[in-house]
Amino acid sequence: MIKKHGRYYWLDIWIQGKRVRRSLKTTEHGLALEKARDIRNELVLKATKKDITVHEFSLKYLTWAWDTKPASADQESRRMKKILEFFDSINVVYLSDLTPYHIEQLRAWLKTRQVKKGDQVLEKPRSQATLNRYLQLLRGMFYRAIDWEIYKGQNPLKKVRFYRENRVIKPLSHDEAKAVLEACCMAL
Repeated sequence: MIKKHGRYYWLDIWIQGKRVRRSLKTTEHGLALEKARDIRNELVLKATKKDITVHEFSLKYLTWAWDTKPASADQESRRMKKILEFFDSINVVYLSDLTPYHIEQLRAWLKTRQVKKGDQVLEKPRSQATLNRYLQLLRGMFYRAIDWEIYKGQNPLKKVRFYRENRVIKPLSHDEAKAVLEACCMAL
């Protein structure tokens, strides 16, 4: 529906329960009808667009990561592979399907890992810091999707608590301190 407000015509419609008003920036009725039809079609298409899959967005995110932060992109791509493996196993397809519950399941799944030593398979838990890195990757990925206006929801990791990490500062041994001092002297 178009209305004249002041000098210009305006588009005033409801799409999926939300009111949308846009200036058509014209004083001519025929041109206003054409512009209103085009803008309405564009808005309806945008509102009914299907959500992006986790795999699709992970590729976009990793492409961005390789361009902007290549030092950590390799590690992030390995972590993303594990994350995607888990989401495939529980049939999470779209970004909007992810909930804090799925994230907690992911954390529990990542916590234990199998390590092969010879012909034995051992269960070795991942550290809390490592688990936090996986969650930080996902959190950053969701914030990037929100910034890029690909994802229109709240970040599901906003409700997930990260582990408190034990930050132990290990002092240098006598030999390590000696090696550092020798390296400094050689640099001069």
